[in-house]
Amino acid sequence: MTDKAGGHGGAPRVDNDAATAGSPAEEDEVGAGAGYKRGGPDAAADQKRRRKESEPAADMVALDARGKRIGGAAKAEPKRRRVGGGSLFEDAEHGVDTFADAVIRSKGTVLDSDMPFVNRHEELWDLFKVNAENMAFLRTAKGAIDNFRPWRMLFCVQYFGSGKTTLGRVFFEQIQTPDVQKFFEMKVKGDTDLEHEWAELKTSLDSAVHVPLVVADVPDVLRAALAVATGVTYDAVNDPFAVRTVAAKVVEFAERRGPTLLHFDEVGSDKGHNINDIRRLAVAVWTELHSRLATSGRSPMVYFLVTGRSTEPFQSIGRGSVGSPCGNHFLVLDLLKAEHVGDVRQWLSGADIPAERRLKLNNLTDADAGCYLDRVLTDATGGAPRLLLYTLRALAYLQCSLGSNDEIDSAMNSVYSALTKVPDIAREFIPSRSDADAKLEFSYLLALSLSGVLNVSIMEQKFVVSGREVSVATMMRFQPFFLSRVDKKDVEHFTLELPLFYRRRAAQVFGTGGVPMLLLALSQSRVEAHERWRLFELVVPHAVAVRAAFRKVGVAPTPSMWADALPNLFGKSNIAKALVFDLGAKPFECTAARVTSGWGPEGVPPDLVSRGTVFPPDKAPSEDAFHFQRKSDGTTAVVGWQMKLFEATTFTLATLRDEVGKCMKVITEVFVVTCTRFGAELGGVIAKNGKVLVLGAWDDTTSAEYAMGSEQLLVRAAGAEKWCVFPTKGETSDVPKNSTVVTVRSGLEVVLPHPEVVSELVGKEIMKSLRGRPNPELIVTGLGQVLSKMTADAPAAAAVSDTVVISVQLAGAAGAAVNVEFSRADPPGDVKDGICLALGLGEGTRFKLLTTSGAVRVVNGSLSAGNYTVEVVP
Repeated sequence: MTDKAGGHGGAPRVDNDAATAGSPAEEDEVGAGAGYKRGGPDAAADQKRRRKESEPAADMVALDARGKRIGGAAKAEPKRRRVGGGSLFEDAEHGVDTFADAVIRSKGTVLDSDMPFVNRHEELWDLFKVNAENMAFLRTAKGAIDNFRPWRMLFCVQYFGSGKTTLGRVFFEQIQTPDVQKFFEMKVKGDTDLEHEWAELKTSLDSAVHVPLVVADVPDVLRAALAVATGVTYDAVNDPFAVRTVAAKVVEFAERRGPTLLHFDEVGSDKGHNINDIRRLAVAVWTELHSRLATSGRSPMVYFLVTGRSTEPFQSIGRGSVGSPCGNHFLVLDLLKAEHVGDVRQWLSGADIPAERRLKLNNLTDADAGCYLDRVLTDATGGAPRLLLYTLRALAYLQCSLGSNDEIDSAMNSVYSALTKVPDIAREFIPSRSDADAKLEFSYLLALSLSGVLNVSIMEQKFVVSGREVSVATMMRFQPFFLSRVDKKDVEHFTLELPLFYRRRAAQVFGTGGVPMLLLALSQSRVEAHERWRLFELVVPHAVAVRAAFRKVGVAPTPSMWADALPNLFGKSNIAKALVFDLGAKPFECTAARVTSGWGPEGVPPDLVSRGTVFPPDKAPSEDAFHFQRKSDGTTAVVGWQMKLFEATTFTLATLRDEVGKCMKVITEVFVVTCTRFGAELGGVIAKNGKVLVLGAWDDTTSAEYAMGSEQLLVRAAGAEKWCVFPTKGETSDVPKNSTVVTVRSGLEVVLPHPEVVSELVGKEIMKSLRGRPNPELIVTGLGQVLSKMTADAPAAAAVSDTVVISVQLAGAAGAAVNVEFSRADPPGDVKDGICLALGLGEGTRFKLLTTSGAVRVVNGSLSAGNYTVEVVP
């Protein structure tokens, strides 16, 4: 407790260690381990377990918001007997544990509490610093306090499963570990107030209490707080002045018990939650503390933490929040990086975990393979602790071999397929809603994720969805995007991240029938984070992929040509009229391949033809991207794309001469230059020629030369003396006014679309944005426009990714059948694995799938809903 002289009166010690508040009835986060320290569990040996949260104090019974007691006697475990040769158990009452039992309920494998607490020093420091500064303000205040704006509430926001709840629950434990204390000592050095508060807190840590207030299913957070503070049910609270009552109860409790962390959890889960109610409570507590200090010379420490479901509190914590009685500090709980994922994996596999539940990964003996696995796990889960733990448990359960990079990739595919068939987990991957509004919201967020570094103010930005304004924070409530801090010391800037597992699930749920196809393709293009601006060079070819995907799901009796598929762009191209528009089974696939400018029709590797978009890593030719296609006569040609959308300089005839000189030399090609800034002369010619200028050879065997005359574009056969007026080829006495000549070989056409034509393809707002530094708001709005238009163009595509549920039962087995859920987009192997998993069969077990009319094949996820019998093939 703090006195006027800046000292702590000895807080009353409680003889019974159990005299603490309880932990939440159900943690929605992965539990923290016993003081894990990188390089070994040294800190765990030193950490003292001083609190038993399962036994609430008599003077403050821990209840959840509905009045349900938290803690108490643990439920008896069922009797188990070991089966097989692995770490699985059989429940004597319910039979063999399922995949979900192992992954979600940790049966036969590592527990939630085994999970180490890593990479959280900065977050622990922020939680201490903000609250310690409040206590310092209280200690040093002169007279009455009439302005609480300098005092701050700490909000910790992130997508669920990231460890927000755990941060509060283990705060007092973790700051007693040697490595965290050493970190804190370094941070407080030189700050007199923080040095004082840290020294005082350390002397009282034995009695420090974490008080969780879980408000997931109640609308009134103050009423819930009063229920917990007074030990009654939520419905029994009927005090119209709850804020003062709760403040007094909290201070009384802290006086009896010691330093108290009042932790509001699941804020934002209910529409009735009002962030300012919590702020008002904090101000009331601070006022009460100041009153106690003034009258008795002593006051206890009370810390506040607000954790929200998803990022809902972002709506109200930005600067300028209306009516906020105090300041705000938001904490973005950072994701685990690959090195930390490796720490977690090694700890869970190590000797400090009891052998009967230790993580056992199959054939992971090579150090390089372990490093690769850590990177793959990070990419797949985003470093979110809960999904990471689920994935590690799944790898152990499935016992997939992890001996090489290829085996690791295969194993992760199997894990993904298995996880998506567990409803409780699948719901975390992507919102259950797949309506047009959900798709549009998802696409907005994905567009923001491509916009690079964002300021927190973007959370209050609103976009129109079905005629209503929706903030980014609201859209993120149930969308699987994580916030990633750019720098752990920078709390103002972050990026939005969508891990691979979430991207794959989104592709299944939204698929070719959903809005964010273009954006999904962009997010999968593997452009480095520091080069995100390059993504906007890819907007045009991916807009083309949108067309290809929608045409693919429609009914097309004859092959479509490029000139037909994109008439505004290629309608005047003779080559495009004979070029089959086919981007393959995966139109959005991005392939990095070295391209040689001297390739002829036979020199193109067959696996690059009709295969999404090809990107040359070294940009040896001029083109930034390629679509290798078949002509109607069966030979290979190419559409090459030169992106000048992000250029600040104007594109002139001299620029065109240089780019054409570097492009493909032999193969038949349509060379497209997309640009936002053409020079006045070239731009004028494009406008006069129907907003798309097509420059071709003189004839099938002779190149053409192009130059700018006095007021018109001139053309002639290569080497000819006379110039002609383009496009009539009528001779003229006009001559080029400078030496810039563009030579177009036979077999090549150069397509120069006016910016307005490109704008129709990618959206007007995007084009506005690309004329300067990309603006997230304009990009989001523009992508929303073009994606909405694409959806309207192909309404029949929406049924492609329907979820299918089949009922399966082993031949001759008694009991109920088991449901298996999958998407029509799932490959046959995934569907088969799901059936094996549901029936407890080993992965890869051969079987016949029977109906009343005979056996059926699992082909491309095309099974219809219904009842099936599974007959294992010996």
